[in-house]
Amino acid sequence: MVNVNFWTWLKINFKVTNFLIFVNVFMFFLTFLLSSLGAYAYILLGAQVLPGSVYPLSQYVMEPWRMVVSAFLHGGVAHLILNMYALYSLGHVIEEYYGSKKVFAVYIFTALGGGLLSFIGSFIGFWQNNAVAAGVSISVGASGAIFGLVGLLLGYKYFKKKTYAPEIDFDERTLLFFAVFNLLFGFGVNALSMQVYINNWAHLGGLLSGLILGALLNTKDSFSKSNKSKLFDSIFFYSALIIFILSIILTIFSGLKLFLTL
Repeated sequence: MVNVNFWTWLKINFKVTNFLIFVNVFMFFLTFLLSSLGAYAYILLGAQVLPGSVYPLSQYVMEPWRMVVSAFLHGGVAHLILNMYALYSLGHVIEEYYGSKKVFAVYIFTALGGGLLSFIGSFIGFWQNNAVAAGVSISVGASGAIFGLVGLLLGYKYFKKKTYAPEIDFDERTLLFFAVFNLLFGFGVNALSMQVYINNWAHLGGLLSGLILGALLNTKDSFSKSNKSKLFDSIFFYSALIIFILSIILTIFSGLKLFLTL
């Protein structure tokens, strides 16, 4: 007979990083099942549709929940593996110091930050992806949120008012190189007008969002937690959870509506 309560065991052993990876892999599996639909498979599942897309797909541009759900979609196996490796490596380190709730919330809000800057960048004509030839410009990938996790650590290192909490053990020079190299690489690839287009605005939006959160958020072992800080942490997590759940629900309704027109 098992003496350990299941919910107690889950609370002790649950890692939100693993949950986020599972959702990404599950969404990729769904994308594979719908791959015969081409770009429509991504739109059905919540890809962010950017300004510049033609009607009738342009009607999905103003669906903000796609900024969240698109952070769980990927354009191919290599895209998924690279992002999940980065998420696994960063997520578990950050979760150790910030806790599961903050990692989840940071992922959601920096995905939103990346999606917002993607919208702005594409709206003013700075970025288009390779699907534009088919009349639709879409954005998918967890990389905006991953840049957000990088930004969180860099924001903590350079902008956070220090407390007596244990210092986070990471090499900021490696993260700086990662951020700068990937941003320059993305802009370089796009400038050369190659067949692959990288949504660098999502990367930059996620990074900037993460820097802001890194300057604001306390680690879980901080000794300077006031009641206001605890209230902020609760609002931060539950608002992210509500946004995530609503985004999934709205994507299902929007996807069903599109599916019935195919």
